[in-house]
Amino acid sequence: RYLIGKAIKTAFEDRMPKVHPERKRKAEEVPEPTSPYQPIMEWFRGGKTLDLTDSMNTEEHYKALAEVTGLEALAREHIGGTNPSQLGPAMEFVVEGLHQSSVLAKEEVEGRRVFMDMFQTMFSGMDKA
Repeated sequence: RYLIGKAIKTAFEDRMPKVHPERKRKAEEVPEPTSPYQPIMEWFRGGKTLDLTDSMNTEEHYKALAEVTGLEALAREHIGGTNPSQLGPAMEFVVEGLHQSSVLAKEEVEGRRVFMDMFQTMFSGMDKA
């Protein structure tokens, strides 16, 4: 899993806009443009999760991913695709890339992947302590 994750992160960084733009020194700071990932992150910050399973057919997989605000448009723009069999994997690639970039949390158990907001996951663990 580690090597696959590293490969996905490398491919993601090659194809997609930077997730963590380089910071300029304070004297050079200018307002940062809105991140292309902002609609996606806001969707997850709203407490929503993305639940994907290996048993989903192409249409179910696509529909689950298409629920995430802004995900399909971003995948179309940077990866391409015109139908669910192309867009589903492209959108999952974006979500997995965000996970590999430490933006989204992911739980993985027996053919099921659940993506969620990283900070909510961290803070929910503190509530249980």
